[in-house]
Amino acid sequence: MRIAIVGANGQLGNDLVKVLRPLHDLTPLTRADVQVTSPESVEAMLRTHQPELVMNMAAFHKVDVCEDEVEPAFAVNAYGVRTLAWPAGLTRLCCCI
Repeated sequence: MRIAIVGANGQLGNDLVKVLRPLHDLTPLTRADVQVTSPESVEAMLRTHQPELVMNMAAFHKVDVCEDEVEPAFAVNAYGVRTLAWPAGLTRLCCCI
């Protein structure tokens, strides 16, 4: 299965890459590769890699910072998930934030 792991350089994403790499055609993606807050970036990633499954491990998770920077935290943690799931044809999205 072609799997794209968004947020692959975080703790959970990194662990998933290690476990899934021997079993699947895996594309680990970092913030430098795809911006979950940008529909254009997400669509380009989907066109380029054509994953069958997208696993979203990207998160704005430092609680103290999230409280002070509500809009960026919401953009990644809420709207970013919608942006990943929105494109036509994407029927499988796994989010673990």
